[in-house]
Amino acid sequence: MQAWLLLADSLLTKAATALASTRLTWHYRSRHESLISFCNRAFYAGELNTVPGRKPLRSEPEILVTELPVPKRDRSKVADLLLDRPVSSHRVEKGTFRNQQNEAEAEYVAELVRALLKKKTGKSIGVVAFSQPQAQAIEQAINVLAIDDNWFRNLLEEERERHDEGQFAGLFVKNLESVQGDERDIIIVSVGYAPGPDGKMRMNFGPINQSGGEKRLNVIFSRAKHHIAIVTSIGPHQITNDYNIGANTLKQYLRYAAAASAGREDEMSDCLNGFGGANIASPMTRLEESAVVSRIVEQLAAQGLIAVKGVGYSTLRADIAVKIPDADEFTRAVLVDTEAHYAIPDVVERYITRPGIFRAFGWEVEQVLGKDSVLRERL
Repeated sequence: MQAWLLLADSLLTKAATALASTRLTWHYRSRHESLISFCNRAFYAGELNTVPGRKPLRSEPEILVTELPVPKRDRSKVADLLLDRPVSSHRVEKGTFRNQQNEAEAEYVAELVRALLKKKTGKSIGVVAFSQPQAQAIEQAINVLAIDDNWFRNLLEEERERHDEGQFAGLFVKNLESVQGDERDIIIVSVGYAPGPDGKMRMNFGPINQSGGEKRLNVIFSRAKHHIAIVTSIGPHQITNDYNIGANTLKQYLRYAAAASAGREDEMSDCLNGFGGANIASPMTRLEESAVVSRIVEQLAAQGLIAVKGVGYSTLRADIAVKIPDADEFTRAVLVDTEAHYAIPDVVERYITRPGIFRAFGWEVEQVLGKDSVLRERL
């Protein structure tokens, strides 16, 4: 083996210097767009086609973990806080980084695992820690809970051996350097880093500070199908070594996750726009310049329906998303032949692939051709 290969941070990186590459632009794993929007913008220049979520984010209170162990009366609530939103940020107020571990975060993650298993949601679970010592602390915390809780112990044993359709889908606890290729319905991330016993916050984020550290973040932040929970003892303002790409990416993700958890879509958009490229407005306020779109929205509103323009954070957007008042989810995506529509050169993608992807994610689809003479008369 050549010496330069041994020094390479990735075989893929070296191969890319000599071989042609093609980027896969369709993203199917994340069942809500907010799960992948950050990675799409930060690591893929916004070039992934991600599917708009049918369920708009709601305004939610901040999740603060002030009491550990979690009181028995509140144990089921911690699972609800995670399951109520695709991205949830759980701030552990008394987390301390000691001997490369954050015991408070480990204890809370264990409580989350227990609460989720007892909910019997059927969703698979993966836990990712930013370091191996923190992964060990979480494993120990989970095992401690299982000692005195027979019901949890039995559920835990079953989950650790779980297989879905012949594939292993059991609970895992890994560090960020060993999670490549794994995916689960629910991913719980323990950041771990926090002020030490002396109260000082040090900017030592392990492998994240190293060259290519941001790529490790891309891996762990894109593993979830339905929910990702970020358990952290620090806020983004406590990361001050912005000059380091990995540390700054972590800082921006903590900001994004907190905003997504609380349903603050304008702040989410601001965070995404910080990575450059065309600006992304909030889905709930984005305006399309198509007169046809505007007129259709007017007609739908006159019928008592809620119609929102331009829902989505990638080039795959619903020109109009429609739902009945007080409904939690959009039901229909109206796709109009706007300028963006005709900018797609592949006719099959325009009229078959894109509508098909919407339908696969539960949307009803209506394609409207503004150049249709019958439509012009109706409008």
